[in-house]
Amino acid sequence: MAEAVGLASSVIAVAQLTWETCKMLNDTIKGFHNAPAKLKNLRSDLSTLLQLLASLRSYLVQTISAGHTSIPDGLKPALQGCQKLCDEFLQRITELTSHSRPTYISKRDRIRFHFNDTEITHLKDRLVQYKLTFDIALNVASLRTTSQNKEMTENLDTKFVTSLGRLTGKIESLEDVMQAISISQIGSVADRDQYDDNVLRAVAAFEQYERVMKQCIKIHTPALEEEKQSNGTTVKWIRALDDAKQYCGNLGNVDRGDPVICIEQAEVSGQTRQYFGNISGAIAVELSDGNLPSC
Repeated sequence: MAEAVGLASSVIAVAQLTWETCKMLNDTIKGFHNAPAKLKNLRSDLSTLLQLLASLRSYLVQTISAGHTSIPDGLKPALQGCQKLCDEFLQRITELTSHSRPTYISKRDRIRFHFNDTEITHLKDRLVQYKLTFDIALNVASLRTTSQNKEMTENLDTKFVTSLGRLTGKIESLEDVMQAISISQIGSVADRDQYDDNVLRAVAAFEQYERVMKQCIKIHTPALEEEKQSNGTTVKWIRALDDAKQYCGNLGNVDRGDPVICIEQAEVSGQTRQYFGNISGAIAVELSDGNLPSC
């Protein structure tokens, strides 16, 4: 128990550090009155990310206070990855604005931003992916602590598809870039140097997205499980004839947390018996023997 509490406390500390680093990045960008459009547009994502991080930290604190120590799987490494990315992003902005004032980017540095546009785009894309991932983690936490409902799980499903679809699309675009880099394009020594530089950049981008994907998948996987458990099953039409005994539901080791079974239309004839819902193994045996449940 003490070990679990210690783990949860360490995740809270990481969440706080990530929030502080993200805020520093946001404040730095906000401070430039003439920031490039790409940096200005990032402020909206950073604002949302800050809110998500604050909500996650609040959820973790409340969880420990209530005596629970379970935390979303993979949350800590994802938070650490986001914190590291924010720190890298902040350092890169500091390097690219070395000739500027805290409130004004010089013309020289604006040109540097222009020539490093692709790098800034990749950093932004990875940051947005973390934002989507933490949003999913918060939804999973809500499903675990509140009454489950169809609207919430459908919302989670949409966010899951959007998040993974976006990440997959970025990786596919990197593959297109790699295919465009052809040996046949190499002519002079300068061309070969440019080719080597492009390959190194593409490989580095692949490695960065791979790390983000692994961290995000650790959160996405339990999200799928939560959705699967809460959505339940809907049967449109069920029919049994003559003297059949028909079961429709979860049989065996069942409890109140099992998925809901919804029957829209049922039809029987003769001496048919139909049983719906969650049925324990013992009750199922009694029913199959033709006995009424002893409960």
